Formats: sequence, structure tokens, C-alpha cells
Amino acid sequence: MELRRQRLADVDPEVDHTERKSLELRPSLTPLIVGLIIALAAVVTRLAPFGDPVAHVDDQFYLLSGHAILQGDWPYVDIWDRKPVGLFLIYAGIAALGGAHSVAATHIIAGLFAAATALTIARIAERFATRWGGMLAGIAYLVCLPFFGGQTGQSPVFYNLLMGLAGLLLFQAAETEDHRAIVRKAMLAMLLCGLSMTIKQVTFIEGAYFGLAFLILGHRARIGSARLVAMALAMLVIALAPTAAALGVYQMTGRGEAFIFANFISIFLKNPVGGSSLSLGIVHLAKFLPPILVIGLWDYLPRAGAPLSLDRRLLLGWIFAASVGYLFVPYFFDHYALPLLVPLSIAGASVYSRRRGYVWLIGLTFLSIAFGHLFSFAKHAKRAATFNQLAEVTSRELHGGCLYVATGHTQLYTATGACRVTPFVFPDHLTTNAEVGATGVDSIAELRRIFAQRPAVVTTTIAKVELRNPAAETLIMNELRAHYRPVPWPKSPTPNKLSQIIIWSRIVRAPVPAN
Repeated sequence: MELRRQRLADVDPEVDHTERKSLELRPSLTPLIVGLIIALAAVVTRLAPFGDPVAHVDDQFYLLSGHAILQGDWPYVDIWDRKPVGLFLIYAGIAALGGAHSVAATHIIAGLFAAATALTIARIAERFATRWGGMLAGIAYLVCLPFFGGQTGQSPVFYNLLMGLAGLLLFQAAETEDHRAIVRKAMLAMLLCGLSMTIKQVTFIEGAYFGLAFLILGHRARIGSARLVAMALAMLVIALAPTAAALGVYQMTGRGEAFIFANFISIFLKNPVGGSSLSLGIVHLAKFLPPILVIGLWDYLPRAGAPLSLDRRLLLGWIFAASVGYLFVPYFFDHYALPLLVPLSIAGASVYSRRRGYVWLIGLTFLSIAFGHLFSFAKHAKRAATFNQLAEVTSRELHGGCLYVATGHTQLYTATGACRVTPFVFPDHLTTNAEVGATGVDSIAELRRIFAQRPAVVTTTIAKVELRNPAAETLIMNELRAHYRPVPWPKSPTPNKLSQIIIWSRIVRAPVPAN
């Protein structure tokens, strides 16, 4: 109780007596009540896209990869991408648990991860705020996820939990000068960071920050130089162990070269695509990040020039590390900003702890409804219905043959159970300028090989795709016009991107009779 009063006093030194008294009079929240409220918030904020099989383009591919693993396929060999293998193993588990209902399973399990992350945020935030403020900080994380494509199963939805738990261990270590306790928490945190790197490589930046912070805490606790060096080496080994273990499995099965190329080399071979991606990213962040930044950093502004507590310095360093991680990747995708939400939500807890702090959360919620499509139930329902029609017609036209999604939704492979004609099932890998020479194969030669196998159905879209490879597009359209016919299919009366997909069925020509 005394510690709680002290943390309450630390919410803001400038809070007047009346406001402080109102905080003290708030109903007491037990951890169980906080957990139940955050769980309810997770359901409410993630309900709109539930069951939508094409809610996000990346989720579709990850789920397809998960099903492929269950069938004996190997990532990077039989189905290609550059994401770490841990992400595909998560989706293999989802596919195993969900079976025919794996889309719903994806949304449920991703929701559990999001709720657990929000609970971790609430737990850490109590160091800077009241329990009420910590709970609102956790809810704010859930409310803000849709701004950056995090309402379904994007990779940060999974690894944010691991990084959040590593952060919790860091703050717990800051409470003690017990050498053994600091070392134990450091090693466990590095294991969590190592696991996160098997979901997304760029998390090594946050992991490096946590490692450095633990060393600073060790030095502060007067751990000797030799032991600090040993601690640093041990942390490095533990952080790299999960990736090393995955590489070892691939090496032992003769697939090591494919693993190394996909994970560590291919990203650096992507072609620059001009400033359009960066401009898009700046515009997107300018729309959605300012209110989150204002709330998160508000409590630091009155302290400009004043000394910060150790906890606040650690949190500020975490925000900086997450920002560097975002800027590290040259291409913009909205979900790259998701890791920023964890430390920023924690930092905003002191604002939420104030007498009318909930008003800030209400404002974020309205913004998420208006611009983040938080409650776009009708949109997801129409899209799901349209996709089901698309999948039904595609299945009918397959006649036991294989499918090639030249452009469109990889969920069609999962929904139809069709065989694949290439490991490069994610369309962009063969059809965009950015990927020319970055996948380890000649994209034009691979496309020729694909059509030589005569896939029964090919899908394309009339929607404009920026930065598409003209040579690839010409080859695809020449093949389609020569050997395929477009198949009509019932579309949604409301125009959307799904309605712009064209199903091409292979023309079966009767053999020419001999003279």
C-alpha cells in the first residue's frame, strides 16, 4: 500500500491537492478486475474483422505457410519468404489448432497475444501511474492497433508480447541491487528477445537496447568488470540461440544455404523504389502517430531540464530504440510502427491517471473508429462474403488442377486446397520491381516455368499495383490471352478491391485429328 501511495505521488508533481484526492477516491481495482476489463476490451476492439479471411494480405500468406509446414513443406525451400521461421511456426500451430477454421483461430490467438501484451503494459505502467492509469494504458494499446494494421495477426502483434515481457524484467531488475537477480532477469529477457528475433529480425535493435540497459544496471549494482563482460557474452549467446538452433536444423537437412539467403541476404538485395514508400510512411505517421506521441511524451515535457528517475530514463530509451527499429527498414508498411505502441502506451499511463485522463482515451477511440476502421463490421462482412464467392468459383474451375495467384489473395490457396506451381506464392515476389534479383531466382524465368506447368486457374486484378515489373506483367498477360479465358463470378454490388479480381480458367483445346 505504501508503494502504491508513493507511485500515486509520482504521477505528476504538479497535480493539485483536489486532483490527487480524486485519484485516491477512485474505486480500488484488483488485478483480476483489470485483467477482465482488458480482456473485454480486446474482444471489443478486435471483433470487427473476426472471421474475415482477407482482413490483411500478410496474414493470408502466413496462414498458408503454416498449413504448408503441416504438409511437410519447408519455409525458404518449398514456400519462400524472408520472414524468420518462428513466425511460420506460430502459424503452423494456428493451422493445426484451427483446421478448417484456421482463419477464426488466427484472430482468436492473435487476440490472446494482444490482450496479454495490454496486460503487460498495464503491469509495467503501474510503476509510473495508478492502477487505473495502467489499465487505461493497456486499453489504449488495443485501441491504437488498428491505426497500423494490427487488428488481426500481423507479426508485431505476436512479438510485442515478448518485448513487453522483456521490458517488464528490465524494470523489475531496476528495483534491486542483487547481482544474481539482475543476471537471472537479464538472461530471461535475452531469451525473450531471441525468440522475438525468430518472428521479426529487426527486433534485434530493441533487444540490443535491453541488453545494454541490463549491463548499466549491473554496473550500477557494482558488478565487477570481468563479470559484466561474462554477462554480456552470455546475453549475446542466449539471444542468438533460437536463430542458431533454427539454422542448425536447416544445415543438418541440407537446407542451410536457403535459410541464410532468405533470412540475412535477400533483404539487402531489394531494389530501391524511389521516395514513394517513404513519403507514404511520413503521411501515414503524420495522420495517426501525433496524438499517441503527445499522450506518451506529455509527462516528460514538464520535466525538461529536470532529472528523470531511473525508470523514466529506461522507458525513454525503450521508446528511442523502438523508433530506431522503425526507421531501420527502408520500406514503409504501416505495421512497422506497431512496436512503438508498447513503450508509448506505458509512457501515457501517467496522463490517463489524472482526474479526467480517460478523456484522452475516449479521443483515441473516436480517432480509431473514424480513421482506423475500429468498428468496420459491414466492410469486413461484405469482403468475407465476396471472397467466399471468389473461392467457390475458383474451386469449380480447378477441376483437380493447380492454382497460380499472379496478383490477388493467397488465401485462395488455403480456401480451395489447390496445389501450387511455385514456391514464390506471395505475388509481389515475382511481379514487382523491388523484388527483381532479390529472391534468388530470375523472376521472368520462374514465371515461364510456372506457365509451362499449365496451372488450371490464374488470378489477376485490374486494380492499379504501383511499381509492378512491366516485363513480368507483359509475360503474364500474353500467357493469359493465349491460353486462358476470364470466368464471370458474382461480385459484391458495392465495388471493392476483391471485385476487381479476374479469374482466368485454362482453355482445354481438343486435339487436332490426324489426316
